[in-house]
Amino acid sequence: MASTARNSSGRQKRCIRSAGKFLNEQAARIYLDNAATSWPKPRSVVEAIADFYANHGSAAGRSVASDPVLVDRKVQQVRSRLANLIGANDPNQVAFTFNGTDSLNIAIRGVLRPGDHAITSVLEHNSVLRPLHYLEETGVIKLTKIGIDSNGQVDVDQLEDAITNDTKMICVSHVSNVLGTIQPVEKIGSLEKPPECLFLVDGAQSVGHIPVDVNALGCDFFASSGHKGLMGPLGTGFLYANDRAIEQTEPFRLGGTGTASEQTQQPTEMPFRLESGNLNVGGILGLGAALEFITTETVASIKSNTNELIERFLAFAENHDGIRVYSRARNDGGAGVVSLQIEKMLPADVANVLDSQFGIQVRSGLHCSPLVHKSIGSDKLEGTVRISVGHFNTIADIDALTDALTQLASV
Repeated sequence: MASTARNSSGRQKRCIRSAGKFLNEQAARIYLDNAATSWPKPRSVVEAIADFYANHGSAAGRSVASDPVLVDRKVQQVRSRLANLIGANDPNQVAFTFNGTDSLNIAIRGVLRPGDHAITSVLEHNSVLRPLHYLEETGVIKLTKIGIDSNGQVDVDQLEDAITNDTKMICVSHVSNVLGTIQPVEKIGSLEKPPECLFLVDGAQSVGHIPVDVNALGCDFFASSGHKGLMGPLGTGFLYANDRAIEQTEPFRLGGTGTASEQTQQPTEMPFRLESGNLNVGGILGLGAALEFITTETVASIKSNTNELIERFLAFAENHDGIRVYSRARNDGGAGVVSLQIEKMLPADVANVLDSQFGIQVRSGLHCSPLVHKSIGSDKLEGTVRISVGHFNTIADIDALTDALTQLASV
């Protein structure tokens, strides 16, 4: 296959690396924790950030001087690129945020009011669970958590049954950060809901990895960080909000926008309604370079490459004694994430040995998504070992990992 040849030949000009001998030789770093943050970044991302701080440094939209105007124009170009990537009808439906958690809080805290009912799932990250739990615990809302089926997907029938006349928000991940399973978001988006019920999709693990079209998904909000599948820098994120969502969202962060400065009220038009204070311009321009890279490579190609790596790994892991795979996504059903356990070893110990003895970086634990581990039974051993591949990983990386796990599982 062409993609195999590209991977094995080091298509991203990375060095050829091998895992060190077990308990003997430490190898160069192999990074397989892209669900936490992508690495390495495209070179153009680093260059764009450096160029901004070295040659510009101006705040966007805060002056009529030539350089701030130029910087603001560049920021708006990034906004347009992002809108195009997710199929938004208008670039101004996209607000820049500080990270995915910030995006989710803007939507959740901006919409839900006393007496409202919200629905989420056991798959969710704490960036969703904690804001919702706080509102439930303080008596503001009622909350329903939906379980998952044997395929690791949200039970749509159970979710539909949970909708009431008071349901104001449904919040579901597009892709599980533990199982890697793509959720039936389109089905949820098409369900009959109360007129004011808004659908929030957490796209932190999907955008950049798989095609996203917010209109096809039927969502009112789409929230994500910029540093994972989008390959941008940390400290960046965005929130897409359609017109009906904006009408119901009260901003909880108020302040300077560089527009309508004579008013003491927050501007009502987007994106200023949700963008108070100076933007992380350097980060946004770095994100813009990442978006340009993704557009050139194409999301379809990125998805094909990561799927091939995951399929190769699962073909090994699912048929290896001593390794238990929890991820259920196979054959184009996932987005670059696998969770597993090795018998007789805690996930943290597996991760420590992979790092110290083989130079392979993965993540262990609950991955900030505690409820899904209770659902699949992995909480009894303090979570899972998570393997998450990115666009710069190679077949050589996967083969090094399988060699290392073979040795660990045989101990």
